[in-house]
Amino acid sequence: MRYSDCKVAIDFARHHLTHLDPVVFRDDNVPLELFVDYDRWIKGFAIETRALKEENELREEHEFVGIMASTHFSHPNGPNTTIEVKVVDFDATQARFLVRNDKLGVVAWRSRLFLRRDDDDVKAMEEARLESL
Repeated sequence: MRYSDCKVAIDFARHHLTHLDPVVFRDDNVPLELFVDYDRWIKGFAIETRALKEENELREEHEFVGIMASTHFSHPNGPNTTIEVKVVDFDATQARFLVRNDKLGVVAWRSRLFLRRDDDDVKAMEEARLESL
């Protein structure tokens, strides 16, 4: 099933099962990463990130080593641009990566399909993102 299929199922269940708590049973509780090929897109990157996290535990915050990548960023009063970030952590419960750009003051959790490394196949990544939606 794709994300949109699950969203329809959640909406259907909420309509027919009125006892479900909408605070707990929300549409955004279904992460996009459930519909992505974990072995291809997330696993290796997560292993690299966890290894660096252990190394970073002994460093000062401004000295963090991270995996260089780029991601889209929406400036509060400006356009949506691509910025360079360091990937410094991985949350296995949500399959998301913590990224930082100290120059811009950006610290955010990103899906793997929205992080691009130099060696990524951008066309395949875009196809995987569209397929999962």
